[in-house]
Amino acid sequence: MQSPGSASNSENSQQATSLSLLLSARAQDPQAWERLVRIYTPLVAYWCRQAGLDGADTQDLTQEAFTAVVRGLPTFERDGQGQSFRGWLRTIVRHRLIDRFRAAEQRPLATGGTEHHRQLAQVHDPLSLDRATDEPLETGLVFRAAVDIIRGEFEALTAEAFWLTTVDSHSPADVATQLGITTNAVYKAKSRVLRRLREVLEGLE
Repeated sequence: MQSPGSASNSENSQQATSLSLLLSARAQDPQAWERLVRIYTPLVAYWCRQAGLDGADTQDLTQEAFTAVVRGLPTFERDGQGQSFRGWLRTIVRHRLIDRFRAAEQRPLATGGTEHHRQLAQVHDPLSLDRATDEPLETGLVFRAAVDIIRGEFEALTAEAFWLTTVDSHSPADVATQLGITTNAVYKAKSRVLRRLREVLEGLE
């Protein structure tokens, strides 16, 4: 997926690290756009798999979804009811899935594909999932992708302490012993990375 802007300079690079990804991507910063796509591609792929798409179709629909995001991002606003970027993206993916399934209804059935075609044609809402159950999984996909991106902004020890405590759910005391640092240092590392993570995801999650 191409970035919404082609120019890349030091000012844009600084903007990508000082502003949220949402604001930077709106400003057509290519680095910010690349990060935005990397963070949310696993989530879009998950939605596609839940709707029954295979690998090739998932790639195609992901491309379509982010193309729509490029077009709509300049006017996207979080509404007063808590509409997040993720919610907006989910709506885009849902509409693309429905369009794809409707198109499938109009195509002749392929030999051996009758049952799969019938199942797709009967899907009225391909993302009508149990939101209470699915929400933590979706959040985890976004969180892990975002953390993986910003790890390089910190010293290896800081990033490792954060990852072990927050992603792998080890206790700060155990992590301190494993890394040979104090427990207080582990808490400070976790706080620093979380603060940066909040900056990156501001307005998105």
